[in-house]
Amino acid sequence: MVGWYDPLQLIDTGVQVAVSELIGSRSDYRVIEGLSPAQAVFDYATEPEIWIDYVADLGDGWDSTYAIASTLAAEQLELRARAAGPVATARGRILIMGGDEVYPTADRDAYQERTVGPYACALEESSPPHPELFAIPGNHDWYDGLVSFSRLFCQGRWFGGWQTRQRRSYFALRLPHRWWIWGVDIQLESDVDQPQVEYFRAVAQSMQPGDRVILVTAEPHWVYGNIYDSKYQKSLAFLEENIINGAGASLQVALAGDLHHYRRHESVDDPSKQLITSGGGGAFLHPTYGPSVSQITMGKKMPVTYQLKAAYPTERTCKRLLLRNLLFPFINPQFGLFTGLMYLVLAWLLQPSIERELSDLLPGANSGMRLDAFLRAILESPSGVLWIVVIIAGFIFFTDTHSRIYKFAAGGLHALSHLAGVLATAIIASLIVGPGKPLNELSSLQLIGRAIAIFLGGYLIGSFLMGMYLCISLRVFRRHSNEAFSSLRIPDYKNFLRLHIGRDGGLTIYPVGIEQVPRVWTAAVNPTLDKPQLVPGGNQQITVHLIESPIRV
Repeated sequence: MVGWYDPLQLIDTGVQVAVSELIGSRSDYRVIEGLSPAQAVFDYATEPEIWIDYVADLGDGWDSTYAIASTLAAEQLELRARAAGPVATARGRILIMGGDEVYPTADRDAYQERTVGPYACALEESSPPHPELFAIPGNHDWYDGLVSFSRLFCQGRWFGGWQTRQRRSYFALRLPHRWWIWGVDIQLESDVDQPQVEYFRAVAQSMQPGDRVILVTAEPHWVYGNIYDSKYQKSLAFLEENIINGAGASLQVALAGDLHHYRRHESVDDPSKQLITSGGGGAFLHPTYGPSVSQITMGKKMPVTYQLKAAYPTERTCKRLLLRNLLFPFINPQFGLFTGLMYLVLAWLLQPSIERELSDLLPGANSGMRLDAFLRAILESPSGVLWIVVIIAGFIFFTDTHSRIYKFAAGGLHALSHLAGVLATAIIASLIVGPGKPLNELSSLQLIGRAIAIFLGGYLIGSFLMGMYLCISLRVFRRHSNEAFSSLRIPDYKNFLRLHIGRDGGLTIYPVGIEQVPRVWTAAVNPTLDKPQLVPGGNQQITVHLIESPIRV
């Protein structure tokens, strides 16, 4: 799994995000797509029934991505529900990838290693009729301006045993019994561009009153719009209210990833309308515990209320997993290199001033260290003050909230806890190595020893404080769900959706879960067409289950 808290990864991701935000707001690859020949509707309406698989947020760790890929590749899959008998399902005639097809950032090598590799290993070749693949990009796919995504998914290439067909980063599929799938590209700014709007307007002209639409987007706008800002809902509300409804059709199901768990909301007034988040294709687990989304409202002209009906894993499980952040230094060992260096630089700048106040702690002293002595030690070092201001600003910026009061309060307290750690580390190092001696009287060996002591203290204390902050922030204040679980790099609790449009015209959605993915793989014995090249090794196996009872729409 990606080490999101590795210092080099943090720097690389930060640069990629900054560059993509800068370019994305001034250069939109979809404008170039709009100049290419028009993309037709992909028609599957003549088939009497059809199976469709949906997966999102893949291409992080091999174990998690391959476990899902090999399950999707199986020609037949038997699903077991806790309160019902087994259900036989078939591999999707169509595979929909719902965004963020690679982590941490998009480029040719990352796609090949983290995405294409696992899927080609799970299904190197397929027998006719070949399953077909459609994909929409998420924010991670946009980090290189959509260049690698377009090369992989929009040029008619083979993706393992799946055939790609689309020519743009969005698409429309006509399905049997007057069902449709619309895959929408919302770029980096939750925006649907004008050429894309015109494309779906043209699609809507071929629809009839009573047609039903499954909308696929890279972000659960119904969640983000209720937690953060209504901007997440505006563009997609326009599609629904002005284009879909304008054609006399109805939006029945919305699917999205971006949040790496399973959550389903159902309309209070119409149980056939579903909003489903399913981002369990291989990325680290996101908790279902966080900002409350037990009830959300969609639409302005005709508001619709949705209730949370199911979540996987449970909030109780997520709270238990969250405690692993107390082992942050061991789960993210490279992060300590950053905090150790930060503590060392700041402590070394403050060391001369601190040492003048340490005489009270030496043997024979009659008084203790005073708080004003610490403050004076800090203020006497201009470079130290600059570093402290930068650190405090950094932690305030890091704080995950749209409330300025909370941002400054929580970020400030987090920064102060690290500054206290710096002072404590510097004092302990001074008392252990060359006590009572200023820096200019220490031998070379003592200087090295004191620097090592400060660095090791910063390595452990800084990492531990970060883990504790994330744990408290999410458990008590329901903040930092992304940061608190990306640090854990949990490959388990994966999920995808299997959809079936039956001969009767009804849609059934099967939410498929894998609670624990194998960690060891071995070569399959005599692998054949339509079979995976690797299978779980040892006593491990891939155990799939229905997260909840099938949803009938």
